[in-house]
Amino acid sequence: MSGILGTNAALPIDINLILQIAVLLLLVLGLKFERDGKLFRHGVTMSSAVILHLSAALLVMFPSFIRYFGMLTTVYSLGVIITWAHVVAGLSAMILGIYIVAMWRFQTHPKMNCASRKRLMKPTLVLWILTLILGISFYVYYYVK
Repeated sequence: MSGILGTNAALPIDINLILQIAVLLLLVLGLKFERDGKLFRHGVTMSSAVILHLSAALLVMFPSFIRYFGMLTTVYSLGVIITWAHVVAGLSAMILGIYIVAMWRFQTHPKMNCASRKRLMKPTLVLWILTLILGISFYVYYYVK
């Protein structure tokens, strides 16, 4: 099965890469909403990004990681280093993103601001961008020949 980007990647891998770039665009849009003072839209957009990312991770990334876990613990190469860096950064960003969204969504008072979580937002975004860069590096290393 071949993908749609003209590489050696399977279709789900290509779709996942495109989806992750779309998630980054959602994050940028969410930042614009925050800067414009449209905080509810910011929250909904960031929640959508987290949900899309988590869905892709559950359907594509986690199964792939589990399938190749043995190789990732016995073989040492640049690809394995990229993979582990991507996994660690990605899990960290995902956990922080889920935490921030959950705390916003399930806050007890509707007027409650997110100042207590704001200090986590920028590091989460940086981790997310780093994860995307590592994910693209992973894609290029394994699928672009």
